[in-house]
Amino acid sequence: MNKTNYSTNLTDKQYKIIENILEPQKHKRRHSLREVVNAILYLLKTGTKKQARSASPSAGIIDSQSVKTTITGGEEICNFN
Repeated sequence: MNKTNYSTNLTDKQYKIIENILEPQKHKRRHSLREVVNAILYLLKTGTKKQARSASPSAGIIDSQSVKTTITGGEEICNFN
């Protein structure tokens, strides 16, 4: 039977309606299909928590070919002071 009772779990009456569709031959399973359906219903109702990641990068690479601050010959085009 159900290991944990959540409000999203199927009642016995509800499961009887879909039981023959899900388990027509009653195979021995590692997890009961009723528990799988209950888990899916729980996730559909509650959603999943998204892991927030830090906005700052953990590493950055800038090479001299992609970032230029002066024109060839040394004339300054940007002043970062």
